[in-house]
Amino acid sequence: MGLSLELFFFDGKWFIYFTNWGYLLCTFVALLSAILVTVYCFTAPKAPCPRWIVKLYWHLHISAFVCAIGLSFLYWAFIYPFSNFKVPEGIHRIEIIRLYRYFFDGPDNHSCLAYFHNINSHAINSVLMIVDQVVVAFPTRIIHFVYPALIVIAYLVFSIVYFLIGGENVIGKPYIYRILNWGEYPVSSSLVACSGLLLVLPMCVLAFLIYKLRVRVSSSNCLS
Repeated sequence: MGLSLELFFFDGKWFIYFTNWGYLLCTFVALLSAILVTVYCFTAPKAPCPRWIVKLYWHLHISAFVCAIGLSFLYWAFIYPFSNFKVPEGIHRIEIIRLYRYFFDGPDNHSCLAYFHNINSHAINSVLMIVDQVVVAFPTRIIHFVYPALIVIAYLVFSIVYFLIGGENVIGKPYIYRILNWGEYPVSSSLVACSGLLLVLPMCVLAFLIYKLRVRVSSSNCLS
């Protein structure tokens, strides 16, 4: 059985979730990092990487870190406890079963992909970003919270517009996330949105503390 891109990305609805926005951002940052390191190894010091590209990577890295850690916290604290991995009823039931069984053949294993996706996009990404923050030798500035904050604001605006134009999630519900149900619970959704935005700052503080710890360890005698 073949697997089309439309099926894999749920007819494009894969892209409506902030989890996947963050996952794509982490992936892009990792690819950009690999490119910059490769270019540096082959061209430095004769032709260093353009300054604007390095600064772009710097700003995107803190954004990816905040999104990864923040998403993991929000998911495991407020979404996972109220969710399950049963195949939902609705128009996407057959497609979801086919997708799961494509990767994990067997009638009892069609939920394995859901478990893998949740661990991969809500835990492993955070671990990798923390490791990256520990080993990458550039400074961290708390003021850079503005960059991930802009991404969060952009997603919140997108979620509102998506609701207003009648968008649905992968199981046909008129919202993307249950905690962002702008139609039935606009007040609680607004509180969740504000809380998510406020969460950006402590995540940046965490990144800054990791940076300070890295500097202290690297300057101590334990590495000499």
